[in-house]
Amino acid sequence: MKRINMLVVTLAITLGVVAQNQKGTFSIRPMAGISIANLSSSLDDYYHNQVGLTAGIEVEYAVSNQAGISLGAIYSQQGSEIDGSTDLRYTDDNGQQHAEYSEYKGHLRANYINLPLMVNYYIPVVRGLAIKAGIQVGLRSDERLKADQLSVRHAYLPSSDVFTMQPSGLVAEMWSMVFNETDVSKSVDFGIPVGLSYEYKNVTLDARYCFGLTKTDKILEAEDNRNRTFSVTLGYRFNL
Repeated sequence: MKRINMLVVTLAITLGVVAQNQKGTFSIRPMAGISIANLSSSLDDYYHNQVGLTAGIEVEYAVSNQAGISLGAIYSQQGSEIDGSTDLRYTDDNGQQHAEYSEYKGHLRANYINLPLMVNYYIPVVRGLAIKAGIQVGLRSDERLKADQLSVRHAYLPSSDVFTMQPSGLVAEMWSMVFNETDVSKSVDFGIPVGLSYEYKNVTLDARYCFGLTKTDKILEAEDNRNRTFSVTLGYRFNL
């Protein structure tokens, strides 16, 4: 029985090795798929997932039969949907307390050319399965921030924290505006991508998540926005 078990393990490892790159060889993998992007922020429930497209190419060098190093150039549509509100309270020069409630709805479209440098480890006992991690530099190609803002500004009684629209001498004002900006994020973004891939007959299904390290916001220094992107792609490996 022990000999049979050892034979099964040896066969599984052998199959795993055959499925991977041969040491010292190169391969090219074009890929395309979808990305689900968002921004991490100190403003809860303000930014929401946004679906976009991603496509590119990776070149991999097989360091060994189980490990490879890849460098890619991948176009990725990122950013975030915007749907939230802010509540600002302040006291004017006359000692009157005010509150300003604003609602925002729109989106930030930010397109990047990402350059991931990944280490890929092909698990010997699971044919075609690989885990990967690395570092990534993102070069922003273009972006556009579009948002509608509707604000309600009014005074409230110092003895109450409840907003009031009573016409008893209190100020009430409603106004709206549209933001349309094209330079709100930094042009270079650094991140850490991690993921899994499964390959069958040179067709590769790849899923990865990138943790942004760069504070992306150029306008509001108080914001701690960082890119968060999950992508799923389908590719094909061409061995050279």
